[in-house]
Amino acid sequence: MYDEAYYRTNNYENYLVRGKGPHYKIMADEIVALLKMLGRPHETALDFGCAVGFFMEALQPHVKNVCGVDISPWARSECEKKGLQVSETVDKENAFYDVVYALDVLEHMTVESLEDFFTVIEAETIVYKIPVCHVTGGKYVLECAEVDPTHQIRWTKQDWRVFFDSYGYVCLDVNLSKIYSSEGGFCGIAIKQA
Repeated sequence: MYDEAYYRTNNYENYLVRGKGPHYKIMADEIVALLKMLGRPHETALDFGCAVGFFMEALQPHVKNVCGVDISPWARSECEKKGLQVSETVDKENAFYDVVYALDVLEHMTVESLEDFFTVIEAETIVYKIPVCHVTGGKYVLECAEVDPTHQIRWTKQDWRVFFDSYGYVCLDVNLSKIYSSEGGFCGIAIKQA
């Protein structure tokens, strides 16, 4: 399902072209600067749903170790061509990261697989970007989110806050140039509580 054609045609715009510009570098620079300002550790990172690794590449100057996870064999092969560390699933034996980046990926999961993921990972911080609905189970606020037939979870911002809270995270909205909270997007940093 997540083959080359998906990334060329179904990802809101041509994702592969967007990745060649400054988009991901700016995003990584801004997010890491914010994490530093908040005093959040950020040396080990997981890009969950890393696709072809554009964000992983952008993170490399900022972190000691970044790895990715993606279910797409095509995307993983593109990462491997770049020498990026990528796997199909999270290594349950080594699932601790300072930061997990989950940008435009959590909505693709089933609720069961989302719960499994949050049970396995141990992360101080999760940076997330998720399309939302006005009503649980309803239509996405952003029409572009409706275009992707692989989106499964249709939650409101409050639904997502409750979910993160149930795993011990407090959500902080962010408003940066490439990742920002809006009526249709739940974007922010989830901080693990002691």
